[in-house]
Amino acid sequence: PLVIWDDHCSFCRNAVRFLRFLDWGGRLDYLGSSDTVALARLGISPEEADRELKLVYRDVRFGGYDAIAYLTRFLPLTFLFSPLFGLSPVRLLGRRVYRSIAARRKCTYLPPPPLH
Repeated sequence: PLVIWDDHCSFCRNAVRFLRFLDWGGRLDYLGSSDTVALARLGISPEEADRELKLVYRDVRFGGYDAIAYLTRFLPLTFLFSPLFGLSPVRLLGRRVYRSIAARRKCTYLPPPPLH
């Protein structure tokens, strides 16, 4: 699974740092929105990557809350609860909360992290 995120945003950077902490097995790969060449190969614009978290898994793309809900399948502390994130009331609330947070986040510009 490939997590695509806004690497110019301090809020997003902290969220991805937390994801990496939860990803004990190292099952997730990460791609920042500043890597425009890699994004172009995936057919994702930098603006789209900056707008919401993306997850690409086996040629299927998820965005926003749906990306987070699907990510829970790969993390040791959350995989048992992952079916709950797909329930209609949880999904509807989750999407609203995600959109609200995304719209209100105050991103402090940070230079992109060094490429490994």
